[in-house]
Amino acid sequence: MIKKIMTKLNSKKSKKKDYDLAPSGGGKSLRAEFIGNSNKTRVRVVDQTCLDRLLMNDSISLDQYKTLDMLYSDFCKSGFVGIRASNYSPRLEATNDPLHERYIILRKKVLGCLTCVKDTGNKTAYQILTKIMHDKDFSKWEIDWIELSGNIDFTCNHVENFYKFWGSS
Repeated sequence: MIKKIMTKLNSKKSKKKDYDLAPSGGGKSLRAEFIGNSNKTRVRVVDQTCLDRLLMNDSISLDQYKTLDMLYSDFCKSGFVGIRASNYSPRLEATNDPLHERYIILRKKVLGCLTCVKDTGNKTAYQILTKIMHDKDFSKWEIDWIELSGNIDFTCNHVENFYKFWGSS
């Protein structure tokens, strides 16, 4: 009796599933590529974030992408991803974990950079930057603002200056 139950459970687990790649994209562009010099392939999502889509659509240059990606990666590493609050101020907690302190420092760095852009008085630049950080889609008007010469350069220059200042202090 026990052997029959075990074989039924094992036979259910051993069934192979066929995965269709079309729905797994979720509106994203998928690209098949070879792994090294072998015949093995993998599927890679090309436009994972809205920042990637801006680069793929030639709305921003590669230098602008690198600058904004630096801030975006710090935003993700600091643990802001998934936070849905109007106040991003980190709370200090009593802990001896050095990793926790690194998160707090990264949060202060990201908040300082966002505040630097916000203090310029350009409300649209700040809103665009926060949409990039939260990976939200842009409206037609916002894409036109990004593609307008000098607008995203203004934002990137402030981000670069902040990172230079942060690194030298």
